[in-house]
Amino acid sequence: MNIVKIKEELLNYLKRNFNMEDPNILRKYEHTQWVATYCYDIAKELNLNEEQKNLAYVLGLFHDYGRFTQWVRYGTYNDKLSYPHAELGVELLFGNNEIENFSVPKKILQLTKNCNFTT
Repeated sequence: MNIVKIKEELLNYLKRNFNMEDPNILRKYEHTQWVATYCYDIAKELNLNEEQKNLAYVLGLFHDYGRFTQWVRYGTYNDKLSYPHAELGVELLFGNNEIENFSVPKKILQLTKNCNFTT
């Protein structure tokens, strides 16, 4: 899994679809980078293999995928005042097949189809 490529694809997606000069969008993007790095670091501390560390990083990248759309649609990051961001992210990534715009290996996509995504 090429985490550098996936990170670039996410940034390009955000640039195409959101105003990266909006401080609220930029703050969420920076948060996403921070979380992805910490997910990788935790996996490293757990002595996971490289594939597992990369998976942890990618999961960190996508953990708040719905937040960007949430901000644009509702003007808030408060799930109670808008729509649960985790559900929105799953709808966008898997319901709308946006995940296909990213170089996520088919093996990983198959695993996600077996998950129960709840908030």
